[in-house]
Amino acid sequence: MSHLYNFRQLCKDLLELPIEFGRVIASIIAFFGFLESDEPIFWDRIFTVIALWIMIFSVTFFSALFTIIIQTILRKIWHKLFPNFKLFPKKPIIPTFSHRALDLADELYDELVATEKQVIRISAGEEKPLELTDSKFGGNPYWPKTQPYPKNEQKIPLRLLAQFKLSDLPHNQYLPEQGILQFFIAADDTCGLKVQPSTSPANIGSDTAQVVYHKKIIKNKEELITDFSFVPNTDWFPVQKETAINFEEDHQVKSLGDHTHSKKMKELFDETEYDLDALKMILNRSLDGTGCKIGGYPHFTQWDPREHLQKKIAEQKIDKEPYQLLFQMDSVGNIMWGDCGVANFFIKPSDLTKLNFSQVLYNWDCY
Repeated sequence: MSHLYNFRQLCKDLLELPIEFGRVIASIIAFFGFLESDEPIFWDRIFTVIALWIMIFSVTFFSALFTIIIQTILRKIWHKLFPNFKLFPKKPIIPTFSHRALDLADELYDELVATEKQVIRISAGEEKPLELTDSKFGGNPYWPKTQPYPKNEQKIPLRLLAQFKLSDLPHNQYLPEQGILQFFIAADDTCGLKVQPSTSPANIGSDTAQVVYHKKIIKNKEELITDFSFVPNTDWFPVQKETAINFEEDHQVKSLGDHTHSKKMKELFDETEYDLDALKMILNRSLDGTGCKIGGYPHFTQWDPREHLQKKIAEQKIDKEPYQLLFQMDSVGNIMWGDCGVANFFIKPSDLTKLNFSQVLYNWDCY
């Protein structure tokens, strides 16, 4: 919750500062927010921040005007030198923080606090051979010889994506304390995504993405499969080497990409007024849903597939119970989903209570 508190306090601090200095700080936040993106206006952000830093040394009304002049000069020089390479937007960018933004920040803060829930963060450790029963990303799964191995409709074996030994997890509201939970997907060119678009109900309970729960763990290795050479692999499978993982309990408020946000939050990001730019930048960083985790709220590089899926579910008269995040695997370390994408497994709360993983919704997207 500390990150959310910092979000609210930062909003207030910005407003209490002299307007010129507040704009400088807000612009720095905006600048670092764009460091991680490939926006075509990236260099304009740099020039904006440089110009706004000059404002620190001026306490006059004309400091804002001076900033616009600096940006205008830089823009004209650039277009003169590179007329066919337009990096700059049409208008100067000056993120500000207004009383309107602070009022909205207060309202959103109260709204977001109510969405807090537990999340189990997962961090990748060393790439090394592990025991069959260990928690891991990729590698060889725990699998009894007497149990049919997961395959798609074409009888092609699926590959282990992740395995959790549940006794390794902190006490949580999602999963039991014993057993093993596994995630398998097809090692094909779509990484098990059944059809396009990913919003299709065909990705619910798909044969190319299966979740398996073992209530009891067999300790006798002679009763387990140890040779997995029959399982195909491809260069584009997200996890190429068996990787140890660690778990840590945390709490999270609703991430920015979650489609169930209020109308007020959605309308904020449709606003084009500059006085809300800094608030948007802060929200983008405070409501981050990235990373590998169990539970919590998801992250997407494109859109939340559940939003569009609900319409199709309604048309087909399928149970309308909403899906919640079960497991998310992000592109971190040596894990790569397409072009820095992210994968999500969603489940209905009633199915999770029954430990029924046959109707899990699988999705992944990338930039």
